[in-house]
Amino acid sequence: MAHGVHVDVSLNYPVVITKSYYSANHPLTQASIKVYSPGDMKDPYYTGTTDPAGYFAFAPNIKGEWKVITDDMQGHKKETVITIGKTFFSGQEQEAVISDESGVEHTHSHTHAEEEAGRNNFYNIILGLSIIFGITGILYGLRTKQQLKK
Repeated sequence: MAHGVHVDVSLNYPVVITKSYYSANHPLTQASIKVYSPGDMKDPYYTGTTDPAGYFAFAPNIKGEWKVITDDMQGHKKETVITIGKTFFSGQEQEAVISDESGVEHTHSHTHAEEEAGRNNFYNIILGLSIIFGITGILYGLRTKQQLKK
């Protein structure tokens, strides 16, 4: 069963969050992570493992290209380069420039407004369902009360 490894990156000052998963959207749990700072590709700046959902976070201390190597220790490995700009350290929104071993670059912009909108949609759905179930419960209660009076 062949599948690739994917890494999504989110910049949330003061940390960079990565989410590692297989092609079928299954998280890489307990995958080995090595993070190399700009200019030092010999000694890892951070090492660790992904959590059960495939997440790993680190706090970069300088701008530049950070290399993140994700390895599930079963033959699947992904190298990702994340460019951290100076705006990251001021807490301003920054587009993440990400490239992998194929050299293909893409950008990912993370804004707190998008995060809030996603959270608000979730709560709106829960609120809507609660209202529907609440009204249904009241109607069934009134109906039962009327039947008991008869």
